[in-house]
Amino acid sequence: MATHTTFRENFLRIIAVIGLIAILLLGAWGIIQLAFYLPTFFSNFGKTKEAITVTVPAQSTSDKAFALGWKHAGKDDAEYSYSASYSCAQGLQFAAPVPTGEYQLIPCNTQFNYINATSTMPVIPVLAAGTQKATTTLTLTATRLSDGVVSVKGTANTTVSASTTSTTVTPTTKPVTPKPAATKPSSSAGTIYVPSGRTTNLFGYPDLAVQITSAPQAANVGGRVTLKFSVTNVGTNATPAGWSFIAQLPYNPVYTYPSGPQQMLYPGDMIIYTLGYDVVPAGGRYGTAQASIQVDPNNQIQETIEYNNAANVTYQVY
Repeated sequence: MATHTTFRENFLRIIAVIGLIAILLLGAWGIIQLAFYLPTFFSNFGKTKEAITVTVPAQSTSDKAFALGWKHAGKDDAEYSYSASYSCAQGLQFAAPVPTGEYQLIPCNTQFNYINATSTMPVIPVLAAGTQKATTTLTLTATRLSDGVVSVKGTANTTVSASTTSTTVTPTTKPVTPKPAATKPSSSAGTIYVPSGRTTNLFGYPDLAVQITSAPQAANVGGRVTLKFSVTNVGTNATPAGWSFIAQLPYNPVYTYPSGPQQMLYPGDMIIYTLGYDVVPAGGRYGTAQASIQVDPNNQIQETIEYNNAANVTYQVY
């Protein structure tokens, strides 16, 4: 009987020791986890969640400007760019300011902020003739300049009603469409604008596509060659004015020509460019030379696809 009691007591002692060890191990693991997450906990404690609050009037009137405002809370020390857009609504467009002080009509689902506003900008809702009311959602997007990543978005709704009184739009607030921009690099150049005629039923996004249509197969050093290429909006919405392209020409060293701001392109619109330049192969030697075109190099235009924004050609130089 005594032997049985002693065995039982020893067994209980072993179980108690194992339990104590388990408790100590669990406590040590908890301390390690607490030490690991404690700095993060205190760094986030009291920090405001990043968000953009967009303010617009719930009710607005066609042809009358109102303030599109926003507040970016909880952001870090990074620098941001801000762009606005509005959802498509039948018979409704918005006009946004450009640096010249005029206003430009912007297609729906197209980002804009030509004056680099950081907290507010005036916009003008414009209803088409016969349209009495339309509701749209305005979206404000914040993009980190360091890596181009969209940080946060905010939205607000407004219902636009037709004006009940006749208004006179002054030239400083009249929506305008810029004329084709001249393309004049140091070498000879020319442009031909081919409109499609489609300016209504816009939806979705634009899509700029570049294609080299004529290039030399071979050239003599010191000779003159001509490069032709076209840029077409193959999307379903208009490309706002201000987009650009760069042409890299095989001078010595390679010469990069920035086009400057280009005109608005409706779906199907095309511009044919002609560049003339002297033949100088890369490195100043005989061999091959390459010319390339890159449309929207800074990705300012939100497009359906991006891979059709570049084209290049290689030819032999003797």
